Parts: sequence; C-alpha cells; structure tokens
Amino acid sequence: MAKGYWIPHIDVSNPEGYKAYMAATPEAHRKYHGHVLVRGGTCEVVEGRGRSRNVLREFPDYATALACYRSPEYQRARPLRLPHSSCDFIIVEGYDGEQPIYNSRFLAFATHYGFRPWACRPRRPQTKGKVERQFLFVEKNLLNGRTFTSLPHLNEVTADWLAHTADLRVHHQTQRRPIDLYQEEKPHLLPLPAHPYDTAQVLYRTVNSEGFVPYLQNFYSVPGKHLGALLPVRITENELIVYGPDLEKIACHELYPSGILGEKHTLPEHLPRRDSHHKYELLKERYAELGTEAVRFLDGIIPTRRYGKNEAWRVLGLLTTYRREDLAKALERAARYRAFSFAAVERILGAQAHPRSDREALQAEAQEHLPEVFREPDLSPRPTSEYQRLLEEMEKTENAPPESEDPDDDPSA
Repeated sequence: MAKGYWIPHIDVSNPEGYKAYMAATPEAHRKYHGHVLVRGGTCEVVEGRGRSRNVLREFPDYATALACYRSPEYQRARPLRLPHSSCDFIIVEGYDGEQPIYNSRFLAFATHYGFRPWACRPRRPQTKGKVERQFLFVEKNLLNGRTFTSLPHLNEVTADWLAHTADLRVHHQTQRRPIDLYQEEKPHLLPLPAHPYDTAQVLYRTVNSEGFVPYLQNFYSVPGKHLGALLPVRITENELIVYGPDLEKIACHELYPSGILGEKHTLPEHLPRRDSHHKYELLKERYAELGTEAVRFLDGIIPTRRYGKNEAWRVLGLLTTYRREDLAKALERAARYRAFSFAAVERILGAQAHPRSDREALQAEAQEHLPEVFREPDLSPRPTSEYQRLLEEMEKTENAPPESEDPDDDPSA
C-alpha cells in the first residue's frame, strides 16, 4: 500500500516561540504513526523559491496522513506555529508502483470472509508468500501412492493425515510444530461467516416465444406470463433458478448433465392450462401492457386465425428481439390495416424497427422498476458519533501504537 507523507516547508521567524509548537505535536505523530525521514538538513534550492527548513514525515498511508493533520491533537498544536513561522504544507500520497486491478468476484469473496488482498510487486520474490511449497508436501506425502474411492474417502484419509502426520512434524523453517503454532494463532483468527460464500453464476436470459430460457444449449421453462421478459438466472452446481422482475423465485430446475444438448425441461405448473378462457385472459393481460391497440389486435387475431391463441403467443415472443414500444407501434399498424397475423407484425418490425441488444433490454427492465425505488421513504442519515466506535476499533487493530517512540523522531512538523 502506498505511504502518505507530510512535506512542510517552513521559515521560522521566532525560534523561541516555535518551541511550544514543537512540544505539542508528538502526541498526534505517535497516535497516527508518523515517522520523520527528513528534518532540516543541508539543502540547495536549484530552481524556484525555497524555505529555510524542510521536513518529510511518513505515515502508513495517505488517509492516515490526512487524518493526523485533521485530528484534534494536531489542530490544538497548529495555532502555536502560526504566529512564529510561515509554512507551505503539502500532504501527498507516495508512489507504490502500478496498482493491481482485482477481479470483482474475488473482491466480493474477500469482503465476505473479511480479509484484504495484498498484491506483491513484480520481480520482488522476497515479498511473495511462502505457500507454494506446501502443495508439493501434500502431493508427495499425502497423495503419492494412494488411491481414493470417493470424496468422503479422501476427506477421511486427509483428516487422519493432518492429525497424525502433518500437524505433528517439526517445520523446517519455524522449528515448531504446526499444531502448536495454530493454538497460538487461534485467538487472533476471524470466525467464519454464518453462511458460505455464494459461488453461483448470475446471468440474464430472455424468455423465448415458447416460454423457455436457454442455458448451455438446453431450455428451461418459466411461467407463461413472463414471455419476452429479460430475467435474472442463477446457476448453482446442480440447479438453475429463475427470478422474476421483483427478484422473487419463479422457477427452479435441475441442470442437465454436461454433454446433453437440445433438451427442454418443463415443470408441470408451467404447462398451459387447457382452459381456453384462462388462456385468453392471460393473453389479454399481456397485451393490455402494450396498450389498447394491442388488445384490439388480439381481439382480431383470435377469431380470424385457425390457431389464433398460439399465434398471439408467438407475437409476444417478438419481445425477445424488439423493444416494447416498437412492438406496440407494429401492433397498432397491423390492427389499423386489419393484418391480423404473426407474419404481418414480423414484416412491420423488420421494416420499421431495429433489434435491441441485451444491454438495452436490461436497461429497459431496470427503468421500469426505478419509480418503485424512488417512491420508497428516504433514509435519514446517521449521526457520525455512531461510527466512532468502529473507527476506534479499526485504529486499535490496524494501527496499534509502537512500544516506544522512534528516538530520532522530529516533533517539529
């Protein structure tokens, strides 16, 4: 992590009066772990304008350097400096090389388990963790020459190996038994979260005209009322779970094994009811979402086409490809010219509209739910005093004060 630095350039006009400021600053420096690197010293101004005294003080990071300057301890000392000196005071973040770009899922995993990633610098092996050798030890000592009939069998053998071999040996580098070191470190270890980290993959899939969402060239059913909708799909090790626009679970399927392609998994509750009236009411509800002209198109296609209801469902399936407003305009035009067929609507869309991308579909779904979010009551801000306890705990754990003050520490900045 990049360090933080104080860089004050000072002209002292009254050395005697300045001593009171020097005596008041060590409290803040100790609390925020500020250590002097440059204090006065011989200097030469080779360009621009300089001052008689230059100080460089290092802090653990930039935020700590700012916090020290703004702390009550330093702000009590600062007025003692102002009458007796003039100063250019700079707080700057140090350069720590190119910073890593972490995978977002890895950061979510780290946040869940409460640890912070620490990236080692390239071409600096002395900063690397010494963990690779342990894999070789496991491979040669545990796995070498053994066969396992199942995962439970492997876990059983591993538990016995840990208890009677690995944890009892004397480590060649620490000269201690791992079981003894573990007992010393155990009080400082973080407890595991109540629930394991969710490794499920989350995707968005559009419900096709037959009421299925695709995944790995297989198809899984959802309720018919979601035809044409873009829905979140969660993939676990064995299941495919589909959520509605309000993130309520609407379907849960067992995944097809790897290698099986082109299959359709249909849940019984997703099959269309044989009740013709119910099927019409469901269609009318979906077309009403597109406007009154869409309902007029529905009332025209059902009596004039041999399989009117099925064709009406196919028309709704065009929502997987085209924007909702484009389909509504196409239905209005088709109803005006009494072109009550799927083919007519498809031709109108092909001539007047452009297929939408998945990004546009996701954006449209989000915009539909924004009004509900904005109607929720505002949350009043908490007083900052509620966070003081957390800040104090963080300071105790991450910035524990040293046993003794640096003997050559300079209290003048």
